[in-house]
Amino acid sequence: PDYDDLRPFHDRLVEANPQQVVWGSDWPFVRMGDQAPDVGALLDTFQRWVDDPALRQAILVDNPARIYRFEE
Repeated sequence: PDYDDLRPFHDRLVEANPQQVVWGSDWPFVRMGDQAPDVGALLDTFQRWVDDPALRQAILVDNPARIYRFEE
């Protein structure tokens, strides 16, 4: 699925506070068997929905590093 029904929710989260959004998944989907989503397709969806490279960098790298204190 393309998760189009979730797009408005995603957009509102990012608009509300982009400095607190992080990427997350249940990968490796250990309890889903053959029903597991295609991780590549999920990342493609993320790139379509977040087309600004700086915002992508924030969500994938900068926000998690700051929030979870990876840099300390």
